[in-house]
Formats: sequence, structure tokens, C-alpha cells
Amino acid sequence: MERIPSEVLAHPVDGLNLVPGTFGDQLGEGPTVVAFLRHLG
Repeated sequence: MERIPSEVLAHPVDGLNLVPGTFGDQLGEGPTVVAFLRHLG
């Protein structure tokens, strides 16, 4: 299983329905699936 690098978890994020803080602050305690989607419109 791949782990998310610590520099990615420490990156600040901003968006709708997100907890203020870093990417790592958005993840729960248990196993998490992360999917990145890109909208080209």
C-alpha cells in the first residue's frame, strides 16, 4: 500500500467544505482513499 508523503500532507488547502489547515487535516483516522479529479471546463 502506498503512503502519502509528509510534504503532501503538510500542504495548505483551501476550498468548499474543507477544514481550515493542511491536506492532512482533511483525512480521517482510519484508512482513506484519495482521488484527484480534474475539470477541464
